[in-house]
Amino acid sequence: MKNSILLIILLSFLIKVKAQFVTIPDANFVTWLQANVPSAMNGNQMDTTSLAVTTRTIIDLQPTQLDPNPPAILNYFGLQFFKGLITLNISTNYSATNLPVLPNSIENLKLSGFPSLTSLNSLPNNLKNLNVYLKITTLPTLPSGLESLTIYTQNAFTWPQIPSGLKSLQCSQSG
Repeated sequence: MKNSILLIILLSFLIKVKAQFVTIPDANFVTWLQANVPSAMNGNQMDTTSLAVTTRTIIDLQPTQLDPNPPAILNYFGLQFFKGLITLNISTNYSATNLPVLPNSIENLKLSGFPSLTSLNSLPNNLKNLNVYLKITTLPTLPSGLESLTIYTQNAFTWPQIPSGLKSLQCSQSG
């Protein structure tokens, strides 16, 4: 019995040692994370090794009927730690100027709004579906496995090389 208790204490200590916390700088993103991955959060610190972070497959940061005007997230630092993420949807009318490098696991990416965002970092390697409704002027290199691309932009646009396996392409420009 005494050995079992000692083993439990030792294991809990090792688990805490493995935890890696990062500070999430955006208070509104902290609020979203606290509501959606509470076991990974301690104040504005997120445990990047938490299963709630590493195994989450969908993040949807878009207005809804219940919350048509969600708080402004201006800094998305922390998204890059969601290594199991498959679908990411972000819609905002606020002035975030960049996104972190996104996890390569993402297959479906939808970005809309972002009035100050004019370019994107590199795109995830596993990306299959990209929907972009931004004031972008260029896209980075498109992943070779991209199957569907939808672009709506208000600016003059420079095309990257289109992957040979692309099955669907929709583009419109206004301005």
